[in-house]
Amino acid sequence: MSLPDFNPKDMNILMVDDVITNLEILKVILNRHGYNVFAATSGESALKEADKVKPDLILLDIMMPGIDGYETCEELKKNPATAEIPVIFLTAKSQPDDLIKGFTVGGVDYVTKPYMEKEVSVRIKTHLQLRTLMKERSEVISELNRLNEKCIELSKTDELTGLHNRRSVLALLENEKIRFDQNKINFSIIIGNIDLFSKINENLGKEAGDHALIQVGNLINSNLGPLDVAGRWAEDSFIIILPGKDIKTAVFLSDNLRNLINSEVFKFNGKSFKFSMSFGVALHDQAGFVEDLVYKAEGNLDQAKKEGRNRVVSS
Repeated sequence: MSLPDFNPKDMNILMVDDVITNLEILKVILNRHGYNVFAATSGESALKEADKVKPDLILLDIMMPGIDGYETCEELKKNPATAEIPVIFLTAKSQPDDLIKGFTVGGVDYVTKPYMEKEVSVRIKTHLQLRTLMKERSEVISELNRLNEKCIELSKTDELTGLHNRRSVLALLENEKIRFDQNKINFSIIIGNIDLFSKINENLGKEAGDHALIQVGNLINSNLGPLDVAGRWAEDSFIIILPGKDIKTAVFLSDNLRNLINSEVFKFNGKSFKFSMSFGVALHDQAGFVEDLVYKAEGNLDQAKKEGRNRVVSS
């Protein structure tokens, strides 16, 4: 696998050394290769500078007054903002124990003093390439996660209205049933259907019908409480789940929605039209299946249709 290339001008490197001469030597080498260079003369100032600059790589001297390079590296790795920045130690020490300690505290490599430009440049380039690769992979993973979340959301959403789809509503109903079984918290549901919806499609076209469904969905959603959930139940039907709400509250909301829709003048392509909705309401207040609750609400909706439409029936 080949490592990705990068533009040195896009790379920020933080040098940390308490000896100014060492910093000047490093700066000459790094500038020659086109990197953006920042400097700190102590571990304490390095932590502040790293947090501010967010460099792509840190060259860190080990022997410094105050907190030494090992402790500085440990502090960098504790900070989420700087934890992923690769640290190359600068050291006059070459004993195995010293090098192992550097890797133990989070360093990725080391450069021995006095500096050899070719060694410095190769080690820096390698770790910047690895850093670039990790960033690219991280971005790809983030994008995949975003797309996955979007797919999950789309799988729960009705494409036309943006409300929950039938499958999502059924899952939410099961959750409410479980909550009732565990804590005996009642909940109500409302199923509403546009009266004579086929006439809208026949007289004005399917696009007008779609427009009506979208507007009804928006109107329902804008009149719900923070815990209430609306979904599209069938082509011209909507369902509302009201967690913790009694039948009286559900009937009140249904009647309010009925009046709002009945008084609304819908407009599409320069044409105005009106329609009404009928509602069936049911309460889940005893052990039973979700299907039974839905059956009860749909039965009440059918009764509302039989009684002349544009009304609310509950039980």
